[in-house]
Amino acid sequence: MKRKIYLITLLLICFVPSLSFSQSLGLTINPTSIVFPDADPDTTPSISAPSVVIVSVSVSGIPANQTWRLIHRSNGNLQSGTQTIAITNVTWTATPQPPFRNGTMRTTNQTAGSGTGNISVNGNFQYFLRNQWTYRPGNYTASTTFTLSSP
Repeated sequence: MKRKIYLITLLLICFVPSLSFSQSLGLTINPTSIVFPDADPDTTPSISAPSVVIVSVSVSGIPANQTWRLIHRSNGNLQSGTQTIAITNVTWTATPQPPFRNGTMRTTNQTAGSGTGNISVNGNFQYFLRNQWTYRPGNYTASTTFTLSSP
């Protein structure tokens, strides 16, 4: 059974400027897509994406007690024609912790990182797909969005 499963990441930066000082938020994602290889669910119940996604976060010009937050969400389930795989079958581990957090993909906002004050840090996000025999053959895709914000 041949399956290709793609997870495409989009980049969205939210910025709310303040009149009293200059804030700067930076977010870079590399690579912007990953492919899970096909594997036998009996021998590989969890498929690791072959590449780590580097998420670079930079926040500057904010007070030491002001928070920032990195959100990660899927825009839908993995889809191949009319076939779907629930996006909750995709999870990630992230380092360093803190500021980054492990999580499960969902179509609602998931906090993937947070902190206070200025920071410049690279996070390593490793993605995993729960592998099951019930998945029908196909080329499945889904897109996800990272959003970096500071109130």
